[in-house]
Amino acid sequence: MIKRDVALTKTLFFLFGLGIMGWVPRFPEVKANLGVNNGLFGSVLSFGAFGSLAALLTVGHLVDHFGGKRMLIAGQTILSISFISIVHVTNLQAFLFLNILVGFSISTLHIANNAQAFYDQDRGGKNLVVSAAGYWSAGSLITTLLSMYLIGKVKLSTHITVLQLIVYALSIAVILKRKETLIPSNRHDRVSRSIFNDLKKFNFDWVVNFGLIFGIMLEFAIGDWSTIFTKEIGGISGTWAPLPFLCFTMFMIVGRVSITPLRNRYKISNLVRIGGVLAGTSFLVGIWLVDILGLPGLMFTFALCGLGSSFIGPSFLNIANTRIDLPSSIVIGQISAVNVMLSWVLKQIVSFVVDVAGLQVALTIPALMAISVGLFTKVFKPIPAK
Repeated sequence: MIKRDVALTKTLFFLFGLGIMGWVPRFPEVKANLGVNNGLFGSVLSFGAFGSLAALLTVGHLVDHFGGKRMLIAGQTILSISFISIVHVTNLQAFLFLNILVGFSISTLHIANNAQAFYDQDRGGKNLVVSAAGYWSAGSLITTLLSMYLIGKVKLSTHITVLQLIVYALSIAVILKRKETLIPSNRHDRVSRSIFNDLKKFNFDWVVNFGLIFGIMLEFAIGDWSTIFTKEIGGISGTWAPLPFLCFTMFMIVGRVSITPLRNRYKISNLVRIGGVLAGTSFLVGIWLVDILGLPGLMFTFALCGLGSSFIGPSFLNIANTRIDLPSSIVIGQISAVNVMLSWVLKQIVSFVVDVAGLQVALTIPALMAISVGLFTKVFKPIPAK
């Protein structure tokens, strides 16, 4: 039974990545539809953090109270509706509102899916949290390939609408198939948790939170800016512009799949340090030497970046779950809430620097953060489990 459940959990992660990353390679079209410049587009995108924050502070408790089934269905429903809607608007205010809704629904599924992964990992799914993230990346890779093929052939709105309808149908089918083994509801338990009581005990684990944001800010920046960078700075045509992002995603999968045997041989703290340096350094080489390297060189440096950064975020999230005495869904929400606030501030800084100094200078910031992630690896010292 556990093998089947683990496989279905990985399938949900795959569908999650497949659904939410489909529009990333087509960001230049989204920006063009809105008629805004790079800085404003980055700022508008970052406002999804407010919706995300609302979900992160509440959905963990709702998963604990109502159970996994209801929250997975609710999150997927809101996500599909908001994505279908956002690719049909050209009004900036409507886009801003829908982007906040997208942020809310993505974080809802982020919490529900990861809480389920922790639940199955405790039942015997070894290293599931990290390996499931690899399946999320695999979904991202396939949807990136599809988007690349459809650019110039199928309208953005048609592409995303059909994609969301397919992902929604498959996700609901998977959820219903294993409804009996999803996280159970605690709403009838006399010790069922209070949102307000747990918020009073909000735990700011600064080492984990800063390690997490230093480790994944580069991933956020590549998701937001890589296609625009390759097109506008690298001078690469629209059809080929997503290729570096594709390589980044592909090697994230390789890293997440291969990390389990490496963790059995080496300290995770050392792997995280090396990964951060590899990711940040290769990215710096790619963005500053793009005129010399061309598309092949940019693809290679982005591949190394994906490999180095692949397991950093999941590793910090995994260790966070052992340091706070709360249900996994609430731990994920609290850690991610702080991460969203930090990332929102950093994205505003990056967008501001884009306007005043250009993309290359702005993208240097998350690269240097990745190189510095080793400052926070003391968190991986052996500690008592929950």
